Amino acid sequence: MANLAKPLPVFLLLSALALGAGAQPLAPGMPMTGGSAMPAPEITAPAPAKPMIEDISAPFDGSFFLLPGEIAAIKKAMLGKPAISETPEEEISLEPLIPQHRVISISGPLYRSPQDWIVWMNGQKVTPEKLLPEIVDIKVESSSQVQLKWYDIGLDSVISISLRPHQTYDIATGILLPGSN
Repeated sequence: MANLAKPLPVFLLLSALALGAGAQPLAPGMPMTGGSAMPAPEITAPAPAKPMIEDISAPFDGSFFLLPGEIAAIKKAMLGKPAISETPEEEISLEPLIPQHRVISISGPLYRSPQDWIVWMNGQKVTPEKLLPEIVDIKVESSSQVQLKWYDIGLDSVISISLRPHQTYDIATGILLPGSN
């Protein structure tokens, strides 16, 4: 049994001598060639991920019964959008696309010529050079009547309507409301 104890200190002595001479220690699984150790290729391990620590005092805003996609579909349906879509969940915007209150209101047209006029429409100044993005075509007459072709996003079509000063057209209901002078 004494013979078995002697090889261990010799191995440690040889390892210490090799380290002192500037050689790298023999790593487990390192091949030995010609009595000398080959340097092991350097393998860098990724940094360990930081553990996620949740604030236990924060209110729970998830659901125990619904998946995140189902929650997004419910929110879309509550905003009046189709609940089923082909877009990935990251691209879903919960902003309403179609405004609830859609009207065309005319007030204070000023006519000088067919190419020189000003109309106050929905509280904004409209001229032949500066039109609202919904206006497809507009014609202002000397009688202050405005013939208008208006694109409505809710109907997804063009509305043709003729309005006089202080009139308001409610697009959602299709009612022309008279104005006061």
